Amino acid sequence: DIEDYIVVLTNDLIDTYSINCDVFLDLKIHKTKFTIDTLIPLGLLLNEIISNALKYAFVGSPKGKMTIHLSWDEKENTYTLLAGDNGIGMPLDSVEKEEGNLGMELIKVFVTQLDGEVQLLDQKGTMFQVKFPPRV
Repeated sequence: DIEDYIVVLTNDLIDTYSINCDVFLDLKIHKTKFTIDTLIPLGLLLNEIISNALKYAFVGSPKGKMTIHLSWDEKENTYTLLAGDNGIGMPLDSVEKEEGNLGMELIKVFVTQLDGEVQLLDQKGTMFQVKFPPRV
């Protein structure tokens, strides 16, 4: 179950980073089954986004919010993942830069493995939108 996996992953990462911040998890996950070819890069992608948020987003803040939404658009035959935080944010051009930091490079690699596209949304904090097709 992808929803259970995300909850466990997020809680484990929160415990690992031992941040001094109450983190609310806003989770909306479409019930679906993924092949291993999708699950592995999706899990690694979420791990990277969540880890980066816990390391950088909530510095000096008593509370924060992590958002992870996974939806299915039957018309477009596409999954959309929204994953991010309401923390301090990062520059919008971070995704487009050829040379970014290691975290951003890893995110791009995992999105490519999903045959997807990533966009950094213009809003408070850091919110990634990843669209990717289903695999059979």
